Amino acid sequence: MKKIFTREILIILTVVAFLGFGAYAFAYWGMGPGMMGGWGNYGSGWHHGGWNNYGYGPMMRRLSDDELAQINKERSEFFKATENLRQDLYAKQLELRSEFAKKNPGLKRASSLQNDISKLQAQLDQKRIYH
Repeated sequence: MKKIFTREILIILTVVAFLGFGAYAFAYWGMGPGMMGGWGNYGSGWHHGGWNNYGYGPMMRRLSDDELAQINKERSEFFKATENLRQDLYAKQLELRSEFAKKNPGLKRASSLQNDISKLQAQLDQKRIYH
């Protein structure tokens, strides 16, 4: 009787341990780089475990106030210049998603939307390079 009871407890503890380690292993699965204090996306302001003032890490701290003002001015001009392009791109992406959400999505319509998205993305990428 005692031997059976010990074996059952050992099996239960083993199952609980596997479930515990499994839950821990997948707790932050899929969050991507930069989350939970890692080296992250400099463009969004996340930098090695914390927020910095300007979104580009330590190199921005070395700039004068005039240089920072010029950078911020150019950045806001870029966003204003690409606003319509970004809105068109977002609208096409939403159209493509809604096309795929249909019960019977149209292949020609989806292909056409994807071509439009690719062209808009290429235009935006070129503007980014020039910026």
